[in-house]
Amino acid sequence: MEHREDKKRLSSWRDIDQTKGHRSLTPIARWKKLQYYGKLIGSAAIVVCCVLGALWALRIVQIKSRSIRVEGVTQILKRIDFETDGILTGQWCKDFLKLPESVPFMDVNLFQVKTQLESFGQVRSVVVERQFPDTLKIHIEEYRPVLRIAVKEDSKPAQLFLISKEGIVYQGVGYQREIIGKLPFLTGVPLNKVGNSFQRLEGMEIISRLISLANIKKPHLYANWKSLSCEQFDHRVGAEWSRIRVSTKDVGEVIFGTQDFSEQLDRLDFIVKNLKASQKEGRVEYIDLSTDTQAAVQLTSVFTGKKQSQVRQ
Repeated sequence: MEHREDKKRLSSWRDIDQTKGHRSLTPIARWKKLQYYGKLIGSAAIVVCCVLGALWALRIVQIKSRSIRVEGVTQILKRIDFETDGILTGQWCKDFLKLPESVPFMDVNLFQVKTQLESFGQVRSVVVERQFPDTLKIHIEEYRPVLRIAVKEDSKPAQLFLISKEGIVYQGVGYQREIIGKLPFLTGVPLNKVGNSFQRLEGMEIISRLISLANIKKPHLYANWKSLSCEQFDHRVGAEWSRIRVSTKDVGEVIFGTQDFSEQLDRLDFIVKNLKASQKEGRVEYIDLSTDTQAAVQLTSVFTGKKQSQVRQ
């Protein structure tokens, strides 16, 4: 009876024990398994060796490059090859930079040298290069002065500054007195100081154009110019009221508009020649060229002191 009950209990497939016993590996299977793990370990070893080899090679390169740099540091800066498009000299450059004697060539900071030189107002731009084994090459572009200005700060005596056509105000070095002495003075402009230098003056390219044209086209007139006033000058486009007043040695004050300087200079030359030819017994107070087609001339009699105005075409 019990035996029948056992058979009945095992009649369903769910009641069969499905656990599988571990089979023992044959020698061939065991060998294949060892080969698999051997290949895996070998591949890992190759990867590790490659990584270690790369790190070792990088280390060697770093050591060699470091050795090269150290060898370069022992080389001393022996010469400064100085070039400029202006009047500064190599001796000025050495004195200004004040590089220590026997400074290692590779210790010279090129950016610092460039920045230091460009801090000098006369210098417009700087290019600094190393020329191995021991030469520092410096090329400078300078501003060129077109005007001069007397600057008085606080209780200090007035100092002479120069103005470039770009409106840069700076103290010039190396210029001949005769050249600076021929430059007209600039008046009637506000100077704003920023740090150790002055803020750039706006509109100087217009003033510079008048000066350059007068110097080239009418040098006999330009030679008598003493100063230019910007009290009525406006550099903005469309400022028809803008005027440049020039103080001269021979014809008083000349008033220019800011358009067509060439035509105004031609009219001025014609008027001055006529005044000298007619031998007027009077002193010219001013010549106003700012109108389009005619010029106003005011004379003062040397005998009566009376002023007489004329209109010249």
